[in-house]
Amino acid sequence: MSEPLVDALSNPALVEFGARVEAAWDQLSPAERAAAVFLRTSDVGALLHSSAAALGTRAGTSSATIVRTIQAVGYDGLSDLKSRVATAYARDVAPEVRYAHQLEAVKGDAPSVRDAVVREATEVLESIAAQTEFEDVAAAAALLDHAETIHCYGAGLSMVAAEIMVKRLGRLGLRARRIIDEGFEMPDALLQLRAGDAVVLFVPARFTPGVEIAVQHAKARGAAVLLLTAASSEDIPFDADLTINAPLPTGSLISESLASIVIVDALTQMLLTLDANRALKSRYDLTRLRGELGFTT
Repeated sequence: MSEPLVDALSNPALVEFGARVEAAWDQLSPAERAAAVFLRTSDVGALLHSSAAALGTRAGTSSATIVRTIQAVGYDGLSDLKSRVATAYARDVAPEVRYAHQLEAVKGDAPSVRDAVVREATEVLESIAAQTEFEDVAAAAALLDHAETIHCYGAGLSMVAAEIMVKRLGRLGLRARRIIDEGFEMPDALLQLRAGDAVVLFVPARFTPGVEIAVQHAKARGAAVLLLTAASSEDIPFDADLTINAPLPTGSLISESLASIVIVDALTQMLLTLDANRALKSRYDLTRLRGELGFTT
């Protein structure tokens, strides 16, 4: 490489991007080199909240050049790069700073808000398609299918994904419960773990002592552990039986649970195919019970 890049930034995903650019520098066109340097030195908050078109305008190039440059150094596209940057951003940057970046990036008029929210949600779905190994989802379905009881825990707002999973599993005829206790009361919930159970953890990026203790106790009891997270393997402080990548939003406009909820949808669909008779019987019972309560659907 004949021209030095700016000193490494603190975001590890952008550090990796810079290393890939250095390795591929001689193969990049002049326009791609310029785009790579721009991306490498961009403000992280602005990068995460910008479309390819907006980045191209600020870099003095086209959106196609931005995307082509990212793909030339080994990423699936802009969504892939942003998803990787977002994981460290969510873990390392204070919430008030992230919201300040969000306010700077999104105008207050309805069309701008709509476009920004839809773009961010679309990027999460694209990241699932690019980064989530669906062989792992199939393996997770098999693991849950054989569990005696499935205990679901969601950190923070990920409790929404945990609650959805419990409802979906129950409607498939599986025994499931949500761990709702935190802090001093969490051990009461952990006492219910038994050999042959499974624990499903929705932990976007930060691992609290409570999560680590829950994993230790589950393993001691002989329960399997399934983890859905955006964290990289080196940042996970324990060994789960199975880990599924659940990418975080690239900004702060949509729920961090979106990827987990989509993966839960895929998991429940796979579980349905594993034992359709069990699921149909459970659905029949659900409809009957609703009817006895006066509900028609």
